[in-house]
Amino acid sequence: MKRLCLAALCLAAASSCGVHAQGAAPMSAPSAEPAPSPPLLAPRLPDWCQWTVDYTYPAGDPEKTHASRVEAYNKLAAQDPTLAGAMANPQFLFALDAPRPLRKIVVKTAAIQHEVQSLERGFQSERWTMGQTVVEQTPDSPKLITHMEDPDSNGAFPEFGWISVANFKGRKKLGGVDCLIFQGTLNPLAVTHPEQFGTDQKSASHGGGPGGKDAGLVEATAVIADQTRLPVALQIPTESRRYTFLSAPTQMLSAPPAFIAAAREAEARLNAATKPLSPP
Repeated sequence: MKRLCLAALCLAAASSCGVHAQGAAPMSAPSAEPAPSPPLLAPRLPDWCQWTVDYTYPAGDPEKTHASRVEAYNKLAAQDPTLAGAMANPQFLFALDAPRPLRKIVVKTAAIQHEVQSLERGFQSERWTMGQTVVEQTPDSPKLITHMEDPDSNGAFPEFGWISVANFKGRKKLGGVDCLIFQGTLNPLAVTHPEQFGTDQKSASHGGGPGGKDAGLVEATAVIADQTRLPVALQIPTESRRYTFLSAPTQMLSAPPAFIAAAREAEARLNAATKPLSPP
């Protein structure tokens, strides 16, 4: 089963590398070769670049689907006018059963980065990073959300923070592109919520197969392009991701006025809170 999962992931990864897999023949396990030299993942991205991340999910338990969950709440709302009113609000429905991401489009021009994420059921989120100031529009809030973030603290792809020489499994040539394969068992939060999980994600990764005494850990497979050290694919039991890097943008990004105003307000609040007091 482990070999079949890796084969499926590698076939998807081939298209992400800019090639198309021919036929559906199973692929063999990665070749056992000396471990690659660090860095295993590109530490920094070009100042101008863009890429997409596509998410796919296995078929789930029908009792846990959004439709089933909403149906159960509709039955309760029939007897509770307050709940019925709440269910007419899209933000309540978002919080009731948060939709999963389907696709993320990221464009970076110098210190400005724009992300648009399409979610299930037609929801969408938007994020602008201007230097260290991040402004987000999420489906569960009518207001823009701002915070400060060091863009270099976790790297561009923190979900790959668990890969290491210890869990390197070999190389595969995918449509003419040499790729590195990593496998390990880890806390799934290191992939799905790496910023919340913590920066020392390697402590959650264990070489070897699934199971064992570590309850809650899952098997993960990562595919990295050898030459560029950019991500190609990532898989855990609950989701798979495919990364596609596109031609660099040709025009400087400019955030919408509302996002720029929110960023300036956040920066002004920060300066007011941290600026040294004037001498008497």
